[in-house]
Amino acid sequence: MKDRGYITVFLSLLLTLLLLLFTAVFTLTSYRNAESRGAVAMRSAMSSVRAEYHRDIFDHYHVLLLDANLDGEGLGKLETLAEERMQEDLGEDFSVGEMMLTGYTRMVDNDLEAFKEQVEKVVPYLAADKGIDRIKEEVRGKDRPLSESAFAEADAAAQSSGVDGDKDLKAGKAGTEGSKDGKKKYKDPRMTIGLMGKAGIAYSIAPADIELSTEVLKKAELPSTRYTGILKMDINTSFSSYSQLKRDTTQIGSWLGSLEAGSAGLLYAGSCFNCLTEKVREDTVLCMEMEYLIAGEMTDMENYKKTVDRLMVLRTAINLAYILTDSEKMAICEAAAAAACVLFPPATPVVKILMAGAWSYIEAISDAKRLVNGKRVPFVKTRDDWLTDFDGAGRANQVYGSDDEGKGLNYKEYLYILMAMNMDGAWYRMLDLMQVNANSRLEEGEHPLNMLDAITAFGMTVDVEYDGKTFTLDEEIGY
Repeated sequence: MKDRGYITVFLSLLLTLLLLLFTAVFTLTSYRNAESRGAVAMRSAMSSVRAEYHRDIFDHYHVLLLDANLDGEGLGKLETLAEERMQEDLGEDFSVGEMMLTGYTRMVDNDLEAFKEQVEKVVPYLAADKGIDRIKEEVRGKDRPLSESAFAEADAAAQSSGVDGDKDLKAGKAGTEGSKDGKKKYKDPRMTIGLMGKAGIAYSIAPADIELSTEVLKKAELPSTRYTGILKMDINTSFSSYSQLKRDTTQIGSWLGSLEAGSAGLLYAGSCFNCLTEKVREDTVLCMEMEYLIAGEMTDMENYKKTVDRLMVLRTAINLAYILTDSEKMAICEAAAAAACVLFPPATPVVKILMAGAWSYIEAISDAKRLVNGKRVPFVKTRDDWLTDFDGAGRANQVYGSDDEGKGLNYKEYLYILMAMNMDGAWYRMLDLMQVNANSRLEEGEHPLNMLDAITAFGMTVDVEYDGKTFTLDEEIGY
């Protein structure tokens, strides 16, 4: 009997121990399950917040972003949404503490890294045009239109004769009179340009059906105010300064590398934004959107003019690079320069280059006119492609090719080149257009979007209480 009592006590103690162990395991498992359930609920809650992406931006520009200032209530609105959804999923057995946003990635952070990554992913699905490939094929091996070595002959001639190109021309030692080559008289092309008037050229060559918005953007409200880079691209149309002509036409440099590196952004811009010759969307604030990406001015009129001006600078440099290799055209320039420099013959080599530059600019005007009217222009010309005579006449209004067929590049493809020269600025201005267009479509009572508040990833932390025990959860999520 005594042994049976020991056995009974032993078994009772063993059972008690097993019950305690089972209770501990059950409790621990219950807490683990609670934490797992909490983690699942938190991910679901954050997914619900992520589902509040800006619909208009996604529908029109295929980019996912979350407005951190949702409904004008700031980050607190996002935290409240996540907290309420999590409490709803977990039920009354859980008590969800205050949800705290612990960090986020904005669209404009790290030089627009998140925006660029999304663009890289979406471009293959946009059925983008083949403009970049056409450009690369057209300009292969020709991406540096003009270098200072092209001016070597004039430099050497000026140096050997002691001519200071700018100083001697300003002193009036070389005039702008007409000249004769054999029986033919040539009119100085610089006089022709003077009669054109630079300010009105862009408008005078515009197509009759050009559409210009009257809207004026408010610069202070645009994301691109963060971008401070400046691209200077101009040309002195008096063609009276030799050193300035060299500087204006050689500053363009090599841009093909930038074209290739920025091809995703260029194709995205071409697929999502309007330009003079191609409209991809109707409900936009500006009509000249790609022109805005290039020029960054606040009105369509200014963006059109500045873009055409830059287009003519580009074409002038390319045309001059060609004309310097054309012995026939350079002979005309030399004969005209010799007559203009009759009082100071040593200046002839310098004036010859200035006249070649002026002729190249006149040809560039003709090029720009055809481009804005939907025609193509070869990147590098031949004698057959050259349209103007020395005095600006000739085949200036001749049309060859079309917007769909024929040799050369069209207006939009030249815009790609101009954008590639300052792609950093174009990226920021894309956000400008996305913002102003989205805000123009707001319904009454809706809060406007500021791209500086656009976020693409965020993290949250929260304390959850279950059965008297509190545990902390952290999650990160993004698009």
